Amino acid sequence: MVIVHVGLQDNEPGLDTRRLTLQEIGFFGAYCYRHQDFATALDLLTGGKVTGEGWTEIRPLDDGAQAFIDIDQGRAPPKIILATG
Repeated sequence: MVIVHVGLQDNEPGLDTRRLTLQEIGFFGAYCYRHQDFATALDLLTGGKVTGEGWTEIRPLDDGAQAFIDIDQGRAPPKIILATG
């Protein structure tokens, strides 16, 4: 069994680490942002305090798989916006 935890939730008790160990359950976490983090980032971008130059790139949605490969191999900036249309 594998449990994948994505994002940050409120700190709530209840994770039985003993069960994870005894049942040899793999647990992976991935950090994501909260709603307020996106609102703050949007304010900074629209206010001109930061720009996307140098650390973002826009690609078509169909290029999504290749975008991950390019990021992993260092051929693309760390943030790629996948656009539709």
